[in-house]
Amino acid sequence: MLPQADSFIAPNLPHQISMHDKREVRSWARHYGVSENQLQRAVNAVGDSRFRVEGWLKYQGLLIA
Repeated sequence: MLPQADSFIAPNLPHQISMHDKREVRSWARHYGVSENQLQRAVNAVGDSRFRVEGWLKYQGLLIA
């Protein structure tokens, strides 16, 4: 069974966000409810750690939780 187009793509490294894999970028952006550009800005600001990215998105008011 193939995954649905809107399903989360499991990253190669679950604690890192790879901006080199377009499918992974789209998946993380959907997961956080942000645009790919906003995700890129977060990674540029704090690195590719998903925990740091989550913190940055919350700090910027882009992620509610």
